[in-house]
Amino acid sequence: MKSLLITYDLSPPWDSGLKVYGRGLMSSLQRIDGIDLSTISKIEDISKYDEKDYEFIHVVLTGRDPFTRALKKFKNAIIFKHIVTPSIGLKNAFSTNLCYSMINRFESRLVKCFSSKFVAESYFLDGNVIVPPSVDSSSFQSIGKVHEETIVSTLDNSLAKFGIDNLRQRGDGIILYSGPLTKDRFPYEKVLNVWKGTKSKLLIIGRPTNNGAEFSTVQDIIAYAKKMDLESSVSIALKSLTEAEKIKLLNFADVVIQPFARHTQSYVAVDPPIFLLEAMSCGKPVITSKSYSFQSFIKNGYNGYTIEWDDSDEFREALRGCLEIDNIGSNARKTVLESYCHDSVAEKIKVVYNDYN
Repeated sequence: MKSLLITYDLSPPWDSGLKVYGRGLMSSLQRIDGIDLSTISKIEDISKYDEKDYEFIHVVLTGRDPFTRALKKFKNAIIFKHIVTPSIGLKNAFSTNLCYSMINRFESRLVKCFSSKFVAESYFLDGNVIVPPSVDSSSFQSIGKVHEETIVSTLDNSLAKFGIDNLRQRGDGIILYSGPLTKDRFPYEKVLNVWKGTKSKLLIIGRPTNNGAEFSTVQDIIAYAKKMDLESSVSIALKSLTEAEKIKLLNFADVVIQPFARHTQSYVAVDPPIFLLEAMSCGKPVITSKSYSFQSFIKNGYNGYTIEWDDSDEFREALRGCLEIDNIGSNARKTVLESYCHDSVAEKIKVVYNDYN
């Protein structure tokens, strides 16, 4: 059984959810018995492959051109187009829906393959085929205690930093946010407002971007923390993390937060967000929003919490549960092993292959 994966460059840095999704998909495909998998990252390279050799083509590259060229080239293959980020608005949803509806009228070999039912519904499409993000649970796991000095040293060479020495005293636990510093992904005023009054420490790792806007946001967060008299409990770093650094930080943290807005405007994430799944794979309780597909796999008090980020009582109850209920972290990892690890996603793909074979 020969398959071809058309995805993004499979080399570090792993700073794009689409790249990481493609890597995870490759790892899951490689676990299917009898598969002969080839991978390319440039759509032009399909000219090098014999069109008669392949039964299944997986396209992660975005846009219409990659999957239409795959349809033309591989006339006997099933083409799985992986759609992994939600619509960014009604115009985007309707145009995407129209595009696939028109093509599927004439070409039944194109199979829309979603990362979650939420993604499908955001485009008003049926989520009949779901292939979620695939996490390396053998790497993202508990590695035991990570010393404070290790993290301080790791963050010392950040592009921007504030309050890193605060991490030398854990307080009632370390709460970690890592990702873009845009307000739709990290509404820092809401987060600091609900977190104020706790005795935990907040560690914010911002993701650098090409336009540099996050440097100004770091200063805004620092100013707001000082205004609320929280500068002794907040630590901020602007840094691209290696995978090894990410695993250490996740193990260092007690709770991981992902305070998504209901509708992202500037930095669309793969759904479910891969960093969130990686945190859960490390056995970390998570607190996130009642948005995206979170409520479909995060159950309050079992493997984490979904909350409204303008409700202080709701946040504090979630934080208390994450810090005091022993098995939330182990249940978080169990969730990943059951549905989002390489082996479990491989099983989902095998079912899909059988359906279209």
